[in-house]
Amino acid sequence: MVSKISIVEVSSIKPNPRNSEVYDIKGLKFEDGINELASSIKESGLLEPLVINKKDVLISGHRRLLCLQRLGIEKCEVIKKDIKDEMMTLIGYNRQRIKTPDEIKREILILEPILKSQTKMGKTKEGDSPSGSVRKQLSKQLGKSESTIQRYKTEMDRTEVELAEIKKRNPKLYEEVKDKPYQVIKKAHNEIKADINMVKEFKGVGTRKVKKGFRKDFNILLDRYKPSVHELYVLMKEYKSFTLDNELRKLID
Repeated sequence: MVSKISIVEVSSIKPNPRNSEVYDIKGLKFEDGINELASSIKESGLLEPLVINKKDVLISGHRRLLCLQRLGIEKCEVIKKDIKDEMMTLIGYNRQRIKTPDEIKREILILEPILKSQTKMGKTKEGDSPSGSVRKQLSKQLGKSESTIQRYKTEMDRTEVELAEIKKRNPKLYEEVKDKPYQVIKKAHNEIKADINMVKEFKGVGTRKVKKGFRKDFNILLDRYKPSVHELYVLMKEYKSFTLDNELRKLID
């Protein structure tokens, strides 16, 4: 059955408030994409209708809607649908979108409990029978291999554990990185672990006496390169970008 296309006022279309729970809607990369899309719409028009629900809330086409608003276009084509599971449908319409790893992880967080529930009840979207494991269904829904889905799920589990340890060891650092991409969290966690492990490199727990081998090697480097304090700080900042300043303050205090 061919979906009916109608023309509506752009001002009547409401962005879906849950879209931003999954997809980035700000930042330089997002703006670059919007500018490129706006140029295309200005030159060729809207090639695909927006999809809205019965209450004129957007399901598919948030970037296109923003472009239409910025271009001052007053009317556009839409397809109005009666949507049963809006989040699954919203994510489904973004299957071909180029997404960041964090966006895909947020998709998994939303879809996984829905698919688990449907599988338990013996049906999936539109009443079909479940086809394979939840991971297999996620793979199909998101257009990613099962191994990629599993890798993201593993990273998500690690993120939770690593953030918990960061929060325990350095609450201030936790606030800085808790909403950052996984690689930033991983780096911060590695620095926290390095700080913990460095205690073992001291003679006697709770002392600041450095092992002779480290002191000897460090003195050789100082004699050879004669770095300034600023150069030493810059190097250490690259190595311990999150925790250096805090550790220095502890030593000074």
